[in-house]
Amino acid sequence: MFGRFPPVVALKTVLRGTGFPQSAEGRVLSLHRDAINISFGGDIPEAVPVERAILGSLVLQKIDMTASSLLVQSPHEGFRMDDLPMSRGDTAVIRGSAIECAGTWTICLASVNDAPPYDGRISILRPESRRERLRQLASPIAGALLEAGRRRGLAPLAAAILGEASPERISAAARDPFVRAAYAALAPALDGADPTASLEKLIGLGIGLTPSGDDFVVGALAARALYGPGALPQRERVGIERRLAHTTIAGASIVRDALDGSFPEYLRRFTGHVAKATLLADEQARTRRVTSAVVQAGAHGHSSGLDAVTGFTFGLTTWRSGGIVIQ
Repeated sequence: MFGRFPPVVALKTVLRGTGFPQSAEGRVLSLHRDAINISFGGDIPEAVPVERAILGSLVLQKIDMTASSLLVQSPHEGFRMDDLPMSRGDTAVIRGSAIECAGTWTICLASVNDAPPYDGRISILRPESRRERLRQLASPIAGALLEAGRRRGLAPLAAAILGEASPERISAAARDPFVRAAYAALAPALDGADPTASLEKLIGLGIGLTPSGDDFVVGALAARALYGPGALPQRERVGIERRLAHTTIAGASIVRDALDGSFPEYLRRFTGHVAKATLLADEQARTRRVTSAVVQAGAHGHSSGLDAVTGFTFGLTTWRSGGIVIQ
């Protein structure tokens, strides 16, 4: 494979996330067709704690952007990121506009435009009348989740979030132990007993690059950002931050970004479609719009999109402007 590339590989930078490091040392965590993930600080000698590590990604599609990603332009048709001469575990050192890989070759990153950096912000929905219509969309979003999810990820929780399923029904329907564990963690909030102690218990729940529970938390925080009830209560923020040591570097990165108000592009697009649905006067048109949005978001990752949308539904049904209440 090394013979296919010169010692220097030129890639053009289209968009840079505000959290992508300017200078750092890390290791290649995973390689995919459209993305390379590098852990900075979390998997090297004398590493910083996982909860403070950064997952930096080079991606080929904007929909895969996060605040710690770099969108690069494909140099030719058929180009794959995993064709680059790098392997999982290789050292990667960022120095300005270059990434030195495995100490043997370099990716040079040349900017092709002056686009503002990607910050992943979600605009608060206004006026209040649109927020009330947004809350009414929780039911069609959950319905689309249950249809599109087909019991993947944490999607089966959608019925319980709307109060349309008993604990017995959830336990019987969900063979996945992570779904049952998530339901147990959310039960106090769903019952109205303790709305502020649920999300932290989901951190690290599941498997994969970003565990399902982490995606759920990010989705819930996205609902809060869109609905606009203000900063997360300090008690819950501290609880979530404390739990980040128990998840993956990728999970810790996206949750930490979400706590700071920055979200993945696929989730920003989802919230944008949902926000536009609140402008539609016809109820059926709103339902069609959000159903399409759920299908699109649900296609992200193995179950990440479905998990995040399930968390979003939880957020819509439990948060109100001015604080947290349980319906």
